[in-house]
Amino acid sequence: MSAGPFDAAGPLRRVAPDRAGGSAGGSAGGARRAPVRHAATALVLRFLRGRPLGRAAEFVVLALVTGGAFALRMLAGGGVGLADDGRGHQLLCRLGLRQDLPFNTPAADRWRPLWVPHTWYGEACAAGDPGSAGEWRHSTQLLLTSAAEALTPALTGQQGLDLRVLAGLSAVLVGLLVAGLSVLVPGSLFRRAVVAGLLLLVLADGAFAGYFASAHPEPAYFAGLVGTVVAVTVLFRAPAVTWRHLLLLVVAAAFTALATPRSTFVAFAAAPLLLVRPYGAGTLLRGAVLRRVPGALAALVLCAGTGWFLSSVPERATLEDDYSAVFAEVLPHSPDPAADLRALGLPEVWTASAGVPLSDAATPLTQYDPQRFSELAGLPQRVGLYLDDPQRLRELADRGLSTLAVLRVPGLASYPVSSGEPAQAQECRVCVLQTAWQRLFGLEPHLFVAVFLVCSAVCAAVAWTLREDRRVGALGAAGVFLSAVVLVQFTVAVLTGGGADVARHLVTAGFALALLVVTTVASVLAYRHDGLG
Repeated sequence: MSAGPFDAAGPLRRVAPDRAGGSAGGSAGGARRAPVRHAATALVLRFLRGRPLGRAAEFVVLALVTGGAFALRMLAGGGVGLADDGRGHQLLCRLGLRQDLPFNTPAADRWRPLWVPHTWYGEACAAGDPGSAGEWRHSTQLLLTSAAEALTPALTGQQGLDLRVLAGLSAVLVGLLVAGLSVLVPGSLFRRAVVAGLLLLVLADGAFAGYFASAHPEPAYFAGLVGTVVAVTVLFRAPAVTWRHLLLLVVAAAFTALATPRSTFVAFAAAPLLLVRPYGAGTLLRGAVLRRVPGALAALVLCAGTGWFLSSVPERATLEDDYSAVFAEVLPHSPDPAADLRALGLPEVWTASAGVPLSDAATPLTQYDPQRFSELAGLPQRVGLYLDDPQRLRELADRGLSTLAVLRVPGLASYPVSSGEPAQAQECRVCVLQTAWQRLFGLEPHLFVAVFLVCSAVCAAVAWTLREDRRVGALGAAGVFLSAVVLVQFTVAVLTGGGADVARHLVTAGFALALLVVTTVASVLAYRHDGLG
């Protein structure tokens, strides 16, 4: 088996080109590649010395530097990632893959980068237990994992999916996204480098980076949300809106929304933005209303695709969320659990089952119609309970803020068996954001509200300058969009789960808030550069 770039010895050998020409086939290729290497090196050196570069050259350098730094963070000194908690199996089994896991071994204790080909039968690859056969979990993350699976044989010599290949592919994507947002910041190269560095610190932080080398669907959300911020900024800074701007935002928002069921609200936050600016001049459309028809059609397509995605969520997945919200959140924190069950139309004797997981044999749903349960205890019905008692709603929000202060999902390992690290150990190669986050918000979770309001107000003020300078105001508009995303993601997370599930659901809200802070910094830098303040 040939050595690949992830083998122990494969990537470390370097053969010098034959300077005399010779008959070696590699010398000609090396000679052809040399000018490219020298040009890239020269660009990076000019960048590091603070020399002026064109925007295209800046994009290339920023993508190379940040993408390379992310790859080193994930792969150097032994790869790291994030162990599976069962969702990875539900997603990747449809690709004909299974985790390379010894029999009767907990999946969450160790990160296992290899997923091997496997033929699944019946409900072993369904979304849940009996009654869910044929229900697939959909996610745009499958696009990334499918690409990594196709590259795995060439890069590692093994069949299946190597999550280290996915990490390398993600590094390329991260570099492009960081560079794409940074070059949209007007002003000096230093300002763009600051934004690039902050965004890289967010993506490379231990709270989020492990997902990029995992079977979880969150990487599609992380990358998609950054891409959507880029698309919103491009849309609002363009002199005239064209079909390319509309298409970019629709694709980016759809990619984000279709990552997980809870990320679908990103599409509904992005859809109104397609209507804000009229379609460009020089078209057959005349008048403010008619020139918004293309944007309205684009918004309709985006919302229709998102609606299809929501309708395809397996019933078992909905049942799991409803059950967790009732038995791990509503009942354990209720002043009168029996009254809540009566209000939902459920048996009062179920109060004794508070805290019992759905997978437990003692769950009360063993003798109850699951579909009927979701009808009686669905999201609208649970929201009604909280609206009847605003104090309970405040307490729910407080618990959500306290969970968000942790930022990182506990219990999922980062290291492989060969690392020598203990089971369930989590890596912290880059934890600047996580450390500052926990020290600040861990003491007073309500500071989240202050940070959110300040960032939202600053971005709204910068967005108000759109008529004066679109380059500056566009970044503020992107921040306003992110404010809506943060608010909705937090609300959905605390209302659609309970117990340990809430921490997993709040990862998306935490990332959106961190990205809002970076976008706010970018907006302020752009604002100060143009002397508008």
